[in-house]
Amino acid sequence: MDAGGAIEDVRQVDQSAFERLVGYDMLRGRNAQQMYQFLEWE
Repeated sequence: MDAGGAIEDVRQVDQSAFERLVGYDMLRGRNAQQMYQFLEWE
C-alpha cells in the first residue's frame, strides 16, 4: 500500500508464515483484502 499497490495486488502478499493455521487456504485472500481496506481508511 505504501509503495502504491492496489487492492488487486493483495493476493501476491506472502502469507506463507500462516499456512499452519486452520482455514488458511479459505481465508488468506480475504484477510489480506480486509486489512488493505482497513488501512486505506486510516
